[in-house]
Amino acid sequence: MKKILLITWCVCCIPYLHAQKPMDLPECRQLALENNKSLKIAEENVRAAQSLSKAAFAQFFPNISAYGSYLYNQKNLSLLGADAHLPVGVLDGNGNFGTGITSTSIPTPNADGTFTFEESAINNKFTLIDGKPVPLDAQGKPFDPGKNPENLQWRNYALLPKDAMEFDIHNIFVGGISFVQPLFMGGKIVQLNNIAKSNQKIAEARVQEKTDELLVNVDEAYWRVVSLENKVQLAKEYRKLVAELDKNMQALQEEGLATKADALKIKVKLNEADV
Repeated sequence: MKKILLITWCVCCIPYLHAQKPMDLPECRQLALENNKSLKIAEENVRAAQSLSKAAFAQFFPNISAYGSYLYNQKNLSLLGADAHLPVGVLDGNGNFGTGITSTSIPTPNADGTFTFEESAINNKFTLIDGKPVPLDAQGKPFDPGKNPENLQWRNYALLPKDAMEFDIHNIFVGGISFVQPLFMGGKIVQLNNIAKSNQKIAEARVQEKTDELLVNVDEAYWRVVSLENKVQLAKEYRKLVAELDKNMQALQEEGLATKADALKIKVKLNEADV
């Protein structure tokens, strides 16, 4: 408390001593409020409590976030190394395809691009007759597919082109937006908001407490300075009065109307006034 009073007194007196400008009580109060560090710290605590209160209230609102990523690949992704032929048909009671090819037939690629199964190979080729393409059967003889469709070995197979199973993965972009809305958390958000509001009120009350305490100290220091100034003026007047009395006493002593003891008593009072 003494330290606070000393600082407050210095704040009020230093401008007065240097500038020789009288300061009234409102000016001293204003200077103290502007330069007191404890009060500034308390005000910063209020701002921090207000921010925490806003953050706590924000928990009632949804949390929205977005993310994204990018990946570059040098080559595309292909599930097949070459075009494939798949057998088509209907399974009979024995588990065989109606085309005569068993379901356990495994295709084997040939050098000419055809596929060989256990029973036969897909090797229908074409020839030109009168400028028109005509298919050849397994013996290499031309035939009319409208009359003899059974000779078309590839009719029982489906073509699975390689291009159809190739995926472009050179540039891959991935992004998303998430939306989270708290519905019920057992009252945690409500209580957190109440606690934040209480902390803000406490911080504001501390600011008011610091302000009132500072103003009281300033008022006390101000009136102490005023009182000391009046006491100094009174002491000067008293010393002047004692000096005048000492002068008169010396005159009375010279005239024989006062003793030396009376004059010494006045000298002692003059010395006390000087002190």
